[in-house]
Amino acid sequence: SEVERLRHTICQLEHALHSRVVVEQAIGVLAERHTMPTREAFERLRSSARSRGRKVADLARDVVESSNSPLTVLPDELGVGP
Repeated sequence: SEVERLRHTICQLEHALHSRVVVEQAIGVLAERHTMPTREAFERLRSSARSRGRKVADLARDVVESSNSPLTVLPDELGVGP
């Protein structure tokens, strides 16, 4: 039905918005961690996700989590330090 289609669309949009927020947070973490422009931080995040066959949003969640938990393992190019 039309109502179900609209509910499904709303759910997809909410998921996309949440993913976008997490990616933006990860970009901020990487930009600060590596003292680089946000565009470069995004490119590094995207490249790392692509080379590992992961979604950017999934890797972004790990990056954000790593800012609170030092036990979170990240790929070398996204880890702590310049």
